[in-house]
Amino acid sequence: MGMRQEPDRLRVRPVGARAMRMGRGIRRTRATGLYYAKHEIKHTKDKRATGPVRCDSQGTGSGSMSEFLVVFITAAPGEEAQRLAEALVREKLAACVNRIPGVESTYAWEGRIERDAEDLLVVKTRSDLFDRLKARVEALHGYDVPEIIALPVTDGSAGYLEWMRACLSGD
Repeated sequence: MGMRQEPDRLRVRPVGARAMRMGRGIRRTRATGLYYAKHEIKHTKDKRATGPVRCDSQGTGSGSMSEFLVVFITAAPGEEAQRLAEALVREKLAACVNRIPGVESTYAWEGRIERDAEDLLVVKTRSDLFDRLKARVEALHGYDVPEIIALPVTDGSAGYLEWMRACLSGD
């Protein structure tokens, strides 16, 4: 039995994390460790692919990764930070929130240098949900001016990003 030849240009259609685990719609080659689908990519006139190409098992996802954000939020330690984290996940504004306790923040406030212990929330979300997430944090947060800073995700593990899509879908 000869080795199966893969097409040069392949399109990976979005699949859920469960489908990724069960191998539905995608395959992984033993030789390269790359995930792929059997459908060829369609190219536009300027030769750019219209869809994502491949992603390897090490995590270099493909496609438009700016659809996701990592948002940093600081909060009073303990109960307030936990309440914010749970509300964001429950309301499908975040796929996951990591709560990092014991962060020491030094900042200027009302003409003085302040230092406080805080919890840092690392929130994973979609870009199109940011305005709703920000409004919800501002409504729930105990600070007058809460820190809400978003950074674009430029790359990531394909499986994790598919899991985020599934968590944050309206279903």
